[in-house]
Amino acid sequence: MPSYRCYCLDPAGCVRAVSTIAAETDDGAEQAAAELLGSSLHHAVELWVDRRLVGTIDRDAFSWPSAATPARPPDHDLA
Repeated sequence: MPSYRCYCLDPAGCVRAVSTIAAETDDGAEQAAAELLGSSLHHAVELWVDRRLVGTIDRDAFSWPSAATPARPPDHDLA
């Protein structure tokens, strides 16, 4: 089962927390990420699996790129 990472973002786009989600599909991970965002005070979440951006959920709008969209993981400093 793939392990997805959710980067919880503030309004400026800075990472404030990281969570891990285990899901069998992108759809399942998207649902879990949406629930995580809904139960938090964060502005948005980025959902990643390995080096692929699955999508970004913003409190105001959802944005899920197609599978063909190339992406790289964020270079966030979590220290």
